[in-house]
Amino acid sequence: MLRALAVTAAVGLLVAPTASQATPPGPTAAKIVTALRAKGLPMTPKGKLRQPFFEPPARLYANPEGGVQMWQFRDERRARAAAAGVSGDGSTVRSGSKIRLMEWLAPPHWFRGKSVVVLYLGSDGPTLSALRNVLGAQFAGRKGASAAQHPTKMLVR
Repeated sequence: MLRALAVTAAVGLLVAPTASQATPPGPTAAKIVTALRAKGLPMTPKGKLRQPFFEPPARLYANPEGGVQMWQFRDERRARAAAAGVSGDGSTVRSGSKIRLMEWLAPPHWFRGKSVVVLYLGSDGPTLSALRNVLGAQFAGRKGASAAQHPTKMLVR
């Protein structure tokens, strides 16, 4: 009986972490921009854009080798759900019952950092390297595509 109580108590400690063991909140869009600037990207703010597929407006940033769109969601769960709607090649985005076929200006590269979803439109190696260094591997989009392999199209159809 005493042994069963000890095992139950140990399992309870593993299942219910204390506040000091809880996962800290993820980086905000502002912290990601700061980290990307530290990696050498200018990340020049260009305003906001409301895309038809995500609820929050995207913050737009210009870089010499392509633009970055960044969405700050209320929490990681919402960002994860939004990211799950992006197709593997980054060309379609599902939002609710609608699926939108996107025609990007350059190859899309999608990243997520906790509650932030980032889209880089371009094929510059150093830019992609900085994004991977700050946000980890892309979750969707072109892998190793060059601008010559991707025809120039409108931003959104």
